[in-house]
Amino acid sequence: MGNYQRNVGNYASHWNGLGMSVQQVARELPSLAVGWNTFFLAISNNLPILADEIKKANAEFKAMRESGIKGIPVWKQLTGAIFNWQTALVIGITLLSVYGKDLVNWISGLGRAKKKS
Repeated sequence: MGNYQRNVGNYASHWNGLGMSVQQVARELPSLAVGWNTFFLAISNNLPILADEIKKANAEFKAMRESGIKGIPVWKQLTGAIFNWQTALVIGITLLSVYGKDLVNWISGLGRAKKKS
């Protein structure tokens, strides 16, 4: 019982299309390990969605400002969507994809260091 109550006051739990579209673009970063062309092909489907969400967020912010409600500017929303733990995780995976072989070789070479005289 009570599973279908309204979630009044918990406004952070609503759908954040702008944040989701930024994450969709960020999730394509590991394709850079294959090449730039692959990366551009991968993000090509997500860039129009990102542009639409930026336009939508800007319109919502203007409407809120005109009605006297204080809202979060679009640049702050974008900054928050880019600098978060999900994007950091994707960047880490991208770096491992690109430099993973070098990292493994470096770690394995630590134990095989030779003494120079």
